Amino acid sequence: MSTWDFRDADLRRHVVTFEHHRWTGWQILTVDGREIARERKRWESGSQRNFALDGHGATLSIVKRGYSYEYLLMVDGQVVQSVGTTLAHPGDVAAVSGQAMADFARDLETQRRIANGGGWFYWIAGATLVNAILYHTGSSLGFPIGAVFGFIVEGIATELDTPLLAWIGHAAVVGAFWLIGQRARRGSNSAFVVGGLLYLLDTLIVLALIQDVLFVGFHALGLWGIYNGRRALMRSRTVVPAPALS
Repeated sequence: MSTWDFRDADLRRHVVTFEHHRWTGWQILTVDGREIARERKRWESGSQRNFALDGHGATLSIVKRGYSYEYLLMVDGQVVQSVGTTLAHPGDVAAVSGQAMADFARDLETQRRIANGGGWFYWIAGATLVNAILYHTGSSLGFPIGAVFGFIVEGIATELDTPLLAWIGHAAVVGAFWLIGQRARRGSNSAFVVGGLLYLLDTLIVLALIQDVLFVGFHALGLWGIYNGRRALMRSRTVVPAPALS
């Protein structure tokens, strides 16, 4: 649970708490011992919640960083530390507070784009697994975003009459993209580069062998998403870091 214990400009004490149960998705926000918000969000990729605090305007921001989260509380445009903060009167707030909020909002958006870019690898892995299962159940359906590497291994396995090799190939492709997705969402540039190149190669194979407009289109969409994720990651390494979080 995150806690902020501070005083306003009139030296009145306030305590804000935020409970984030990541496994169940429950988020509980309290102000001075009173629960003001309870919400269940299974997939939290970063958000902001505005609320009133004894006549003051407050914002709680949530940033997802890999497998963890960081939280920032701002009241009347001022960053609140976990303990010891005394707010200035709103009219006396330095311009840097507004800049701090702008920087944090930018960082929040950047982290969301990185997570979305890395998330494409999860979609690729999931679609690849489903396509393999559908193929072996005799279905002609398939998700065009799935990788086709496994089916190349499948063709080799068929020639060698080793069905087990086919499943090993599919499992390896699914596992590789899944692990790349985990690394990419945690901010690994190498994961974006390796994963992007692998999927680009897969796209070229689709273009050369399958020549299906739908498959090529979805692969191009996936590559665009991966590119945007990496671009956001590169930009995040050149901007001023967000203010210290509690």
